[in-house]
Amino acid sequence: MKSTNYRLGYRAERAAVKQLEEEGYTAARTAGSHSPFDVVAFRKSGARFIQVKSSRKFSNSIIDNAMKPLWEISREMPEGCSAELWVKVNRKPFMKYKIRGGLRLVKLE
Repeated sequence: MKSTNYRLGYRAERAAVKQLEEEGYTAARTAGSHSPFDVVAFRKSGARFIQVKSSRKFSNSIIDNAMKPLWEISREMPEGCSAELWVKVNRKPFMKYKIRGGLRLVKLE
């Protein structure tokens, strides 16, 4: 494996895929794609495009840095699709946010 940061991100993305599959989604990492989304999940009800962030310590800059590209893409998404930001700090459960109109985040859980 590469650097420690890479490993943290990889583990968080794998955890996100596993969680989504347990919820009935077909999910996959978009490794190496250089897209704004790390995980894509879908089922009959729609699709979720998720940016996964991982850190040992929470900081508002994690959210701030991820927001602009997600917001720009979310404006173009069709009905039934969502752009989301999932943040994993240490080994705690994900903090999940859905991007809504404007630069507004709505906490999912």
